[in-house]
Amino acid sequence: MNIVLIGGGHSHSIFLKKFGMDPISDLNITLISKESLTPYSGMIPGFISGDYTEEECHIDLRHLCNFSGSKFIKDFVFNIDIENKYVVCKSTPPIYYDYLSIDIGITPDIQNIAISKNIAPIKPITEFTQKLKSFSESIHKFINPKICIIGGGAGGIEIALSLRNKFNKAKEDVEITIIHKGEKIVESYSKSVRNKILRTLESKNIQVILNEKVSNIKEKPENLNVSIIQCESGNSYESNFIVFTTQASPPKWISNVKLKKDKNGFILVNTFLQSISNPEIFATGDIANIENYNLEKSGVYAVRQGSFLFSNLLALTHNQKLKHYIPQKYFLSLLSTGDNRAIAKRNFLSMGPSKFLWKIKDYIDKNFMNSFKNLPYNMNKNSGMFEKKDSTLRCMGCGSKIGENVLHNALTRVKLYSEKKEVKEDKFIDRISRILQDNITSNNSSKIIVGLNDGDDSAVLSLPLGKYTVNTIDFFKPILKDNFISGKITANHCLNDIYSLGALPDSAMALITIPRMNERETEEEIFQHMAGLISVLDMENCKLIGGHTNEGLETIIGLSCTGLVDSGLELRKDTIKKGDILILTKPLGTGLIFACDMRNKAKSKWIDSAIFYMLQSNRRAMEIMKENRVRAITDISGFGLIGHLAKALQKTNLSAILNLNNIPLIEGVNNIQKDFPLIKSSLFDENWSSFYHNILLDKIKVNLNLDILFDPQTSGGLLGFIPSENADICITNLKKNGYIASIIGEITKADYKIKII
Repeated sequence: MNIVLIGGGHSHSIFLKKFGMDPISDLNITLISKESLTPYSGMIPGFISGDYTEEECHIDLRHLCNFSGSKFIKDFVFNIDIENKYVVCKSTPPIYYDYLSIDIGITPDIQNIAISKNIAPIKPITEFTQKLKSFSESIHKFINPKICIIGGGAGGIEIALSLRNKFNKAKEDVEITIIHKGEKIVESYSKSVRNKILRTLESKNIQVILNEKVSNIKEKPENLNVSIIQCESGNSYESNFIVFTTQASPPKWISNVKLKKDKNGFILVNTFLQSISNPEIFATGDIANIENYNLEKSGVYAVRQGSFLFSNLLALTHNQKLKHYIPQKYFLSLLSTGDNRAIAKRNFLSMGPSKFLWKIKDYIDKNFMNSFKNLPYNMNKNSGMFEKKDSTLRCMGCGSKIGENVLHNALTRVKLYSEKKEVKEDKFIDRISRILQDNITSNNSSKIIVGLNDGDDSAVLSLPLGKYTVNTIDFFKPILKDNFISGKITANHCLNDIYSLGALPDSAMALITIPRMNERETEEEIFQHMAGLISVLDMENCKLIGGHTNEGLETIIGLSCTGLVDSGLELRKDTIKKGDILILTKPLGTGLIFACDMRNKAKSKWIDSAIFYMLQSNRRAMEIMKENRVRAITDISGFGLIGHLAKALQKTNLSAILNLNNIPLIEGVNNIQKDFPLIKSSLFDENWSSFYHNILLDKIKVNLNLDILFDPQTSGGLLGFIPSENADICITNLKKNGYIASIIGEITKADYKIKII
């Protein structure tokens, strides 16, 4: 049973934590979020004022998915195909669901206001903080910097006070004004609470302008850093930074989804949190409105809904009774004043502002966030390590192949999904059907005589004259649970062996083994893997001409690749010469980072960085190296940098000097080596014992980074042996083409193999 969660909001965070704590749940959960970190709304004012770090007030969704045994897909959703039960994303192929839940952010409604670069809606918070950082860094450019907060609700008040505290700490004199369309700020609050807030604002020199409805905003022609806020009254106000905290609206794409909504476009749900029109779809948090209730948009409701969402989704999948969620009528609100004080409100009663109330708020918020920290990796859920319970014994040998219907359906979907109008945003999708139709041909590539579309188990190719073939095969367990991204990483990794010989990829055959599932789930797994493989093969002009699928205990994916190179122009290791410069095209660290991730210790930004480099093709790097007369290339993969360099040198009487400080590292590597020195990739010890005897250490220069030289890399960089006279132009061109390339050493002739300095 496939449950897909769209958005990393509070309800979904609690759902995933509960799912990870439930030892009997065997559902397939997928979380799709455009960000790896999700903010906790209660701590955002403190984050803005500088009281909390990003890590303290954000939930790491990758960690949470690791703990719960769920798949995490970092992508932007822009439609839901309700009839066929698919979630449509910007980059990932459509994702099938049996049940769906939506818990996504909302944004202030500014659709009728002209766009200005000085406008910063408070949501999504990630974009707001980026704009605030940019404004803060350039504040010295303004003679009298002005900030305007549009909206006098509780959110606008907290933001204004937090910004005042932030700039007071920075000793920056900033004029802050709140513009509100109503007669009173925070209309839902009692008069006594409102008066306390007004006194606090006055004491902080924050001006409040009432009865002004913003009609338009435009940049000042003579100074684009200044915006003119025009109001319906005819009054106008100048500002350098405009924060919108007004009544929020759903993301635009929600309006196209065929779900019943209220007059403001929010998804209508019942007290079970199910869509009124589609009971297989749930919605929680700000994006949802419960029928017959008029609730304000507050994280308090979203937090409570998480437990009910978990109970009801599990109950629905097991044909059990669902629970009603009845929103509480009153709850304690603690409004931060931005200076380590807070005002408390419950119904018509109020207290503060006081530091004591801030300490209570701080304790509640930190206690909530700490419940999501230091969660272990859940090895028992959806990991492929164990077979699901089944009384049927499964065959081995050819009896373990994937059935024809499932395979045919999966391949058909890969061919057809590019034709769906709603997925045209992805640049490569329009070309995927081309690679499956066997029509990538040129004078420098092979011609398919018998291929994938002919239904044979083998392919027949006609090779162009004057070409040698380069053949390689590689396969492994995916490094991520996101099957589409795993397929892309696998393709890039496998093609590196082709590039290391100076060849261009021509054709490939896929190898996929997946654990036993039902037919629907099996089709989905193969489809996502294949779509990932093919997307990269297409970008590299490599034809998919066949493959083989199999059923096993663990997912394994790979490619058998064929490349072509002009006769006699293949790159050989025995051409390396003394004085050649060593250039590395990618930073090291994938093995260590994912070893850390398997213990749920790696930060999401480290994982995101590693994924970025694993998805980077080495094709252009190889071409640039060949343009600069590269003598030989080796790709850095399982044996690590030392292992592959040692193997490249083994047929020569030459040695190498490596400058440890020049070797680029993926973000997070230094942190892991410092904070978790015992964490190593499983192949590290084998690499160390196999290749340590090849190195000579300059003990004065050696530090913790030495271990990274033995770290196995997935889809790693190329190590080129470049003539010294071409090294500078080669490194310059590599960097111009987006490679974090570095000169890391040189070839010499000595009585050692590899010297580390």
